[in-house]
Amino acid sequence: MLLLIASSLSSIAFPYDTLPKSKQVAQLQLAFRYEPTSEYKDTIGSFSFFQTRVDGAIPLYSFGDKHHITHSFGFNFGLRYTAPEVTLFQRQHDVYTVNPGLNYTVYQPNHFLLINTIGTGFADDNYTIDNPNVRLLVSTLYENFTNDKFKWRLGMVMARVSKKYYAVPMLGANVKLNPQWRVFVGYPLNTRLTYKFSDQFQTYFSVRRRTETYRLAAYNENLPNATASVLLTKVDYPIGMGIKKTIATNFTFSIEMGLLGRRQLDFLDRNESINLLAKEKLKNSYRLLVERGPYIETSLRYQFGNTKKEANTNRGARILQILDPNDADLEDILEQH
Repeated sequence: MLLLIASSLSSIAFPYDTLPKSKQVAQLQLAFRYEPTSEYKDTIGSFSFFQTRVDGAIPLYSFGDKHHITHSFGFNFGLRYTAPEVTLFQRQHDVYTVNPGLNYTVYQPNHFLLINTIGTGFADDNYTIDNPNVRLLVSTLYENFTNDKFKWRLGMVMARVSKKYYAVPMLGANVKLNPQWRVFVGYPLNTRLTYKFSDQFQTYFSVRRRTETYRLAAYNENLPNATASVLLTKVDYPIGMGIKKTIATNFTFSIEMGLLGRRQLDFLDRNESINLLAKEKLKNSYRLLVERGPYIETSLRYQFGNTKKEANTNRGARILQILDPNDADLEDILEQH
């Protein structure tokens, strides 16, 4: 159904739009992540993790003005299935995440890109999904093309998670060292060094911080939290290498492997504050530290459209990285493309 919707929608241009090469096209991405079983540091037990996800960006309407600036409206969505294996749990918890949203972008080639989003969603397990904890997300991101070697980004993400509101600044800079090498540094922690063999193939090394929050039923589980449900906040630091390869005209495949540095699991009462930027002191939470371990991530992206110009200038790829309310620290908004 999603494929049919995506293929039937296209950007509509007013006569002023003289920039067909900046036309957005729909994108669909399938991704997997796997973390093998690792032991806890301070107690007996183990943890493993599997996730599969589908993300989409569908342009709805666009027009250009006399200043050669393109305005675009679109719909983006994220669907996830997550299976955390925690030995404290007596039951299997399957987490389902749905994140729809709308985006508005303003783009002037070689000058700037402005992305604004508003979205909502939930990340609940199979026992709490009948009464989901709905979240709200609003974000704005400005990217300035200072020259062909330097770009900088500035933004803000405002999220409502577990009845509390948060505002997180988003900063980043992308420097092209030479035709092959470029480096990206962002806040919160997100660093990537990329080597470009060609327009179709590149490899990279990255270090970043990743936080994800899920709502789980606590009944019958060996948790000290005296509540019917808890928020599981998973924090880790992936250090890895990856490759990104364009296969055929419309497909992009990527794979990344590496080691997870510091890893922690925080189980919080639903009314407590999440560990948004690792600066808040958790009051009544229960924390488990997990030993370092390997991970692997893969993705396959399909882009509707047939020209290289669309492929090289499409903002849909950025929309796919706009954060959903499931990512508490929201660092993917500064993912390098």
